[in-house]
Amino acid sequence: MRKALLALALMTSSIASAQITLERKYPILVEPFKLANGDLKYIGAVEATHQVNIYNANHSLLRQVAVPVAAGQRVSYVEYASDRLFNTNNTLEFIVYLNTTSVNTTRVMDETGAVLLSVDSCSYVSVHNTAVGTKMIAYPQLAQGDLYSKVYSLAGTYTPLRTANKADDLIAGPYPNPTTQSIRLPYTVKPGEVATLQVLDMSGRVVKSYQVDAAFDHLLLNAHELRGGAYVYRVTSAAGTGPGKKFIVRH
Repeated sequence: MRKALLALALMTSSIASAQITLERKYPILVEPFKLANGDLKYIGAVEATHQVNIYNANHSLLRQVAVPVAAGQRVSYVEYASDRLFNTNNTLEFIVYLNTTSVNTTRVMDETGAVLLSVDSCSYVSVHNTAVGTKMIAYPQLAQGDLYSKVYSLAGTYTPLRTANKADDLIAGPYPNPTTQSIRLPYTVKPGEVATLQVLDMSGRVVKSYQVDAAFDHLLLNAHELRGGAYVYRVTSAAGTGPGKKFIVRH
């Protein structure tokens, strides 16, 4: 009887593990995004060649978009990819962040390589569907480090992967964001593992580093430990390094 139960347990374990299948390993960090018709795509920045790659749902390459950069600039991150956000035609557009050790630039580009908008000294934007249209808020930084805001009206509507409620937002991303006092940085670590949570400035420099485990699901960071500005935090565990999430500190 014991042998039969053991065999059944091994069979169940084998069946369960077979449900997870590696589809594709990318050499870059990619993010999924959804078109207005529901189709899934992936997008990621290639720092070494100054370009943005767009992939189909089956992981075949759809587009390679060259990003013009100045001396010392690097293509660090891409987000808000869409076909109905920045205009109403079928062209794919996205936001790409260019970083240097001193000045950062945020651009809105399309899949042809055309630059639709460029915001200097900016490392962070957010997009919001509102009752009066879709808005993009850019947060440029003055020379002394203070942030200010630019609000842009967009022609289309942002299509997220799924519709999240307020409770989901609190769990999924930094909160409150922007922050002036403290900020909650959510993370996920498997039981028994110890991971590293790093906070980086927009030049890619690690400014804070913490050891975290499964005892908690977030780190509560005192915003006064950081200068005003935009930051990214990421978590590195035995499974690898997860995608960075951005937040803003205001003083």
